[in-house]
Amino acid sequence: MKDIKPIIDSFRRANGLDFSFVSDDVFSGYKTAYGTYDVTINKLFVNVNLLENAPVYKVLFYLYHEMRHALQYAHPEQLDKEIRESLPYVLLYNGICFRLLDNAWVECKLDGDEDYFTQAYLSFPYKLDANSFAHSMVKATLSESKELNDLYTSWLPNNKIPFHKLAELFKTIDKQIKI
Repeated sequence: MKDIKPIIDSFRRANGLDFSFVSDDVFSGYKTAYGTYDVTINKLFVNVNLLENAPVYKVLFYLYHEMRHALQYAHPEQLDKEIRESLPYVLLYNGICFRLLDNAWVECKLDGDEDYFTQAYLSFPYKLDANSFAHSMVKATLSESKELNDLYTSWLPNNKIPFHKLAELFKTIDKQIKI
């Protein structure tokens, strides 16, 4: 895996961010994720186990995606309303969901179809924003390629859930965790 520390350091400086970076092959709950950013502990994780032999465009895509999440949480005032409203929610394909409250993730479980949950997750405005950001940053760094475009489009929903439906989902999550 390409040495990514200089890229991370440059991004942190340019955006006034102070998250810590952990290059770990197994981080709790995310063995199949390429990376994650956890706002509650201000850490960006990269799963080297999955990315150690990946092409540079793929490593950079996931790295920029997660760094965008760090930027979203650090500067929500720079985001549009839909991104800000979606930011406190996480939804997994199996209906397990989380709501950020007082710097802690509160968990609940929704009943429903795996395909719906997957499409909803891929439709979250903050996810779409992070994927678009990652795509544009890698394109600017390495140039456009079919492989990069294929990776980007693989993270787009097949059936985008409109925001007003996502807002209803957020209300359901809030009700489930008794907000």
